[in-house]
Amino acid sequence: MNRNICSTNAVGFSSGLEHAMRADRRPRRLLQSSADELGLALELTVLPLWLLPIAGLFNCFLKEVWDMRYT
Repeated sequence: MNRNICSTNAVGFSSGLEHAMRADRRPRRLLQSSADELGLALELTVLPLWLLPIAGLFNCFLKEVWDMRYT
């Protein structure tokens, strides 16, 4: 009995788990590949770190981002 999670099925296709384990997890690359597939230009806006506490006064999610330091 083969207990390998990433084994190839009888047809020859790899399992989705194998692909997920090898997938690039960088958000910018994921967004860029998605934009490429849709034929769109990727446009990102980056919020400066010093602006997070000020933006947190108006947006509770950004306040939590600053509090948890997910930057």
